[in-house]
Amino acid sequence: MSKMIWVGLDVHKNSITAAVLEDWSRDGEVLRLSADLNELRKLFRRLGEHGPVRACYEASAAGFVVHRVLESEQVHGI
Repeated sequence: MSKMIWVGLDVHKNSITAAVLEDWSRDGEVLRLSADLNELRKLFRRLGEHGPVRACYEASAAGFVVHRVLESEQVHGI
């Protein structure tokens, strides 16, 4: 079974902060993205090349937009 890649998202009007932790790593990574949803798509496509990805994000107006983007990329939220 593949090890999981976990991503926590803090979504704002002008930016998205992503905290990424891979099961096989002891160190996480914090990435700051613009609010451009294509940038978010690219991040999840890149991460998905290394294993299954699970994401969590806040339930807000911005979070719901992110949910739809991640769903279209077949990333499961928790």
